[in-house]
Amino acid sequence: MKVVRAFLLTGLLAAACAGAPALALGPVDVELGVDYWQNDLELSSDEGSDEDGGDAVGYHAAFWITRFGLRVSQYESDTDNLASVKFQSADVMYRLFKLTENNRLSVGAGLERMKFETGLGSDTADGPRVAVEGRVGLFHLLYGYGEAAYYPSLSDVEIAGTTLQDPSGYEYELGLAIHPWPFLWLKAGYRQQSVSVDFAGGGSGDIEAEGWLAGATFKF
Repeated sequence: MKVVRAFLLTGLLAAACAGAPALALGPVDVELGVDYWQNDLELSSDEGSDEDGGDAVGYHAAFWITRFGLRVSQYESDTDNLASVKFQSADVMYRLFKLTENNRLSVGAGLERMKFETGLGSDTADGPRVAVEGRVGLFHLLYGYGEAAYYPSLSDVEIAGTTLQDPSGYEYELGLAIHPWPFLWLKAGYRQQSVSVDFAGGGSGDIEAEGWLAGATFKF
């Protein structure tokens, strides 16, 4: 069902962007994307670990005016038996250089939010983050891409009387993309999001979601 929803969203965006070249906004670029992330969620502590499949649809968008941009995203690991973790972010970006559409580098800073849900309760951790993203042209319409972020200190999380203290973490995504039309990019890559925590009663643990993803990004 999640895969069907991703394809439907992709189709709707493609239809909306069919006339994108005619709607070009000059120095203003708008990018809308939808991804399907086939990931595994692992919750680990000093006493052991549990793992479950958590595939879900992800979304991302960016709004650029010359060198400055605003980027938002949501990725999720939604398991049947373990937990649901949503990773949400918003960054203000600055483009260091853009030689071509497929050769560019940007850096930024913003906010990270991690929403953690289990059958025992839910809570949200928030905090600052720094980010970097880039592309390198490989051959004609093909390019490699990468993005990463680091969140040094998120707020504590409390679920069913258990406090997860001093969360901090990182994320990255690496892959290949093709740019068949001016308004469309298709990509495939690997994504990981990892958060380390300390337990109020002692010990430490990790929340990690990682796996392959594929998606489409549309440019207005």
